[in-house]
Amino acid sequence: MHRLREGRVAIVTGGARGLGHRRALRLLIGLIAWAIATTSVSASNSSNDAEWTLAPYAWALNFSGRVGIGGQSVPLDVDAEELVGSIKAGAMGYARRVQGPHMVYAEGLGFDFEDRSLEQFNDLPTRAQALFVELGYGYRFEQASALPNGGVITLTPYIGLRHASLDIAADVPFPFADVAADEHWLDPVLGLLIEGPIRGRLAYVLKLDGAGFGLGQDHYSSGALYAVYLFEKSWMLGGGYRISRFNADPGSDNDLTLRLLGRGPALGLGYRW
Repeated sequence: MHRLREGRVAIVTGGARGLGHRRALRLLIGLIAWAIATTSVSASNSSNDAEWTLAPYAWALNFSGRVGIGGQSVPLDVDAEELVGSIKAGAMGYARRVQGPHMVYAEGLGFDFEDRSLEQFNDLPTRAQALFVELGYGYRFEQASALPNGGVITLTPYIGLRHASLDIAADVPFPFADVAADEHWLDPVLGLLIEGPIRGRLAYVLKLDGAGFGLGQDHYSSGALYAVYLFEKSWMLGGGYRISRFNADPGSDNDLTLRLLGRGPALGLGYRW
C-alpha cells in the first residue's frame, strides 16, 4: 500500500486563504470584545463551589465538499443516514468544570468509518478514522437579562488547543497502488459561549469558535445554537443545530486537501453536579 507522509504541525501562513482566516480571527476577536464592552458585564459571582457538567451528544452530520489524496480530488456529499450506516464505532461528548468566573472544558469527537463501495470514491472500499480533541479555559461574565422573566446571561470567551487527526484510505484494484493519508494537526482555538434564559426551565446556548486561522495547514470554524431544558435538579436535555467548516491544504509534509462542510441537528443529555 502506498502511504502518504504523516502530517506535522506547521507554522506557516498561506496566501489568500490565510488572509481570509486572519480576517475571521479579527472578526471573532471583535465580536468577543463587543459582547463584553457593550453589555456592561461583570465577572461571574457564582458560588465558589466547583460545578461539573458531563454531556454526551449525537450529531446527525451531513458532509459536503471535496477530498484530495495523492493528487486525486473527488467531490464528497454524504448525508447523515449514509454516514451512520457505515460507522463501526463513534462517540461525542463535552465536559466542563466551573468555579466562580473560571471555566475549564474538554470536548471530543471521533468515529471509525468503513464503506465497501463508497460512491464518491468511484465505488472503491473506503476506510476513515477521525478524531477531534479540544481542551481549554474560559472566563465567565454575567449580565442581567432584558427579557421580562429576567435571569442572567453568561458570556464566556475562551481559548484552547485542538488536536485533529484523519486517517483515510481507498483500496484500489491491482496493479494500482492504494491511496491513503494519515494526517495530524494541532491548532490554537478561540471561542465565545453565550448562555441565557428563555422561560422557566428553558434556556439557550450559543457557541462560536475557530481554530488554525492561517497558522497551520488547516482552518476550522464552527457555530451552534441549542435550546436546553432542565427537567431535574441535575439533568438537562439539549437540542439544536450545528455547522462546522474544516479546510486543509497540502504543504509542510501534509499531502491531504480538504474542503469540508458539516451541518445538521444535534441532541444531547447532560448531567450536572
